[in-house]
Amino acid sequence: MKVIAWMLYTSLTLLVFGCVVDNPPLDWNDEVLNWSSYEIGVRELKTSGQNGIIILYSDWCPTCTEYSTLFKDSEVVQALDALVLIRVNIELEPEIAEIFSLDGEYVPRTFALDSSGRIIKSLNSQGT
Repeated sequence: MKVIAWMLYTSLTLLVFGCVVDNPPLDWNDEVLNWSSYEIGVRELKTSGQNGIIILYSDWCPTCTEYSTLFKDSEVVQALDALVLIRVNIELEPEIAEIFSLDGEYVPRTFALDSSGRIIKSLNSQGT
């Protein structure tokens, strides 16, 4: 009986403390790429006339963690040079996430934007 009580106590402790542990911020290659907030990025789209991409993510998301590694590839970095890069953490900016919840609230969500900040194309799990 003591073993079962100890296992229950241990499981509950891990569950409680596991839920309050903060996830470290993801590494999106900020040292090389110029990521902007939503407000600054949309302003830059409009003033520069460039197109851009916006990525909605969360630090707790394992797919987002894997996705962020794509932005360390030198060929990807070079290809993104002419784009305005916008990144939104849905936990910190839920009102922005709401704007881009056209096909759900999953993460990561990626959209190509025109120079006015309008969606050109979305990238989702169905490839559309």
